[in-house]
Amino acid sequence: MTIAALAPESPPTQVTDRPAHERSIQVHVISLPMLSWAFQKWIESTAPVLSFGGSSTSIAGCIIATKDLDLDVILVDLDGDDPHEALSQLTQHTKAKVLALTSAKDDSTKDCAIIAGVKGVLNKRDSISMLVKAIECVHRGELWIDRYTTSRIFHEVTRAKTKPVISKDEKKIMTLTKREREIIEVILRSPSVKAAGIAEEILISQNTLRNHMVNIYAKLEVANRTELYAFAIKHKPEFS
Repeated sequence: MTIAALAPESPPTQVTDRPAHERSIQVHVISLPMLSWAFQKWIESTAPVLSFGGSSTSIAGCIIATKDLDLDVILVDLDGDDPHEALSQLTQHTKAKVLALTSAKDDSTKDCAIIAGVKGVLNKRDSISMLVKAIECVHRGELWIDRYTTSRIFHEVTRAKTKPVISKDEKKIMTLTKREREIIEVILRSPSVKAAGIAEEILISQNTLRNHMVNIYAKLEVANRTELYAFAIKHKPEFS
């Protein structure tokens, strides 16, 4: 969808028939001034289906300016200067349905908008008639999201919920080097083995072993070899 397609000299867009008793859908636009002006002229040309409910140049400005207005749909340009995080604030502070427009080709822009609470996302290359349908759709309380996007977001949310939680002790173990794990494995097999025996088995000097032990104690937050053995026994499967 280009600015030229919304220019006031363009012929009025064919819109869906609406019963005479239904009031126009009040649409507020969040975009840069030039595009907002073009949207205003186009929305006015669709009367009585749509009516222009003002415009804002930013999401923050929209939240302040529209808090006492009875709006139905807010059309927001995702290609503006607002950060994606601002969308969540908008959807939380308005009763109006939020519909987004973007020229971005990547899925992440669309996904972030939907997760933020936007009811639909259109590409700016879509037709004007499709934009009218999308506005009417979200106004009815429906979502304007293609099945591919819905499936992808559902998959990501489900994967995030089922992702195993890593415990504090597991995070400590993950900091150990391969050599440090070898030392702990020796201690697990032979709890009473002397330092010389550990050093001999993994082919290092006792001074090097001593340095490794200091690092192990610090990483696992244990004070001595007794506490180290107790920790290792508790998490034995992770050292085998």
